[in-house]
Amino acid sequence: MRRELEAERDIESAMASLLAKLAPTAELDSLPWKADAGRLRWWLFENLDAAPAPESADHVWFELFTSTWRDRLDACDLKLSGGRESEYFATPLSELTWTPENTLFGSVVLPQLARKLPSGAPELCIAYAALAVQQALRGIDEDLLLGPLHSRGFSVGFENGPGVHLGIFDGEAWDRTELCSY
Repeated sequence: MRRELEAERDIESAMASLLAKLAPTAELDSLPWKADAGRLRWWLFENLDAAPAPESADHVWFELFTSTWRDRLDACDLKLSGGRESEYFATPLSELTWTPENTLFGSVVLPQLARKLPSGAPELCIAYAALAVQQALRGIDEDLLLGPLHSRGFSVGFENGPGVHLGIFDGEAWDRTELCSY
């Protein structure tokens, strides 16, 4: 997944490559990758425009919110929040410093990935989410992304589970030196 994030390819090509490696027999070509990622961009824009992340949120966290049924991942979506850099992976949402009113995205792709793949294929859910968020962030004005800060970090991941640090944005460029999976 790191290679796909660093290449900054379009989401359809990146997901085709990942699916070929991680789920070659899955029939997921018809999922609306590009449209869902485009909707994510508008959702993020609307949230940041309506209630910008405050100075106390130096890191924005896109949490993969999941539910299981009969020991199988059957739902998956993204929740948006922010907090101090040390808080975003192991802290409950109530302890974070920023949660917009419209916190749940409503992805079309993520629930289908969760239902159609064995055990919900969490690695593909997080890969898609990271790629879609990265694409969405590229389309948002820097003033909305940064608010009152000079730089802000962005990550995607499961609550109390693996995540991907997308990097730190300073208004001009992304510092991806710590681009990694947790």
